[in-house]
Amino acid sequence: MDPIQKSIKELSEAMKNHEIYQRYLEEERTLNQHPELKHAVDIYRQENYQIQNSEVGEDELFDLSEQLLKKYAELRKNPLVNAYLEAEVEVCQLMKNIHLQISMAVPFWTPWESNHTLREGR
Repeated sequence: MDPIQKSIKELSEAMKNHEIYQRYLEEERTLNQHPELKHAVDIYRQENYQIQNSEVGEDELFDLSEQLLKKYAELRKNPLVNAYLEAEVEVCQLMKNIHLQISMAVPFWTPWESNHTLREGR
C-alpha cells in the first residue's frame, strides 16, 4: 500500500475512534430518535450551508447568518439539538485543525497567498 494511503487509513481510523467523533455519533443517535427534531435540524443545516457557500459580500453574509440564528433560535434552545450541533462543530474543528497542520507541514505556495515569502520548511 502507498505510504500516503496507509497514513490516511490510519488517520481515518484514529479520527473514528477519537472521543470527539464518538460524542458526535452518540448525539446523532439521540437526535435520530426524534424524527421531527432531526428534520428541523437538517433544514437548519441545509440553510446554513447555503448561506456559507453563497457568493455574497461579508456584510450580507453577516446579515443572512443573523437572520438564520433568529429564525432557529427556539430550535437551538432544545438541549438535544444544541448538543448535536455543538458536537458537529467540534468534529469540523478537529478536521480543520488536521488540515491546517498538514498544510503547514507540507509547504506549498498557492496563488491566493498574500505574500510570496517562504513558509517554514522550504
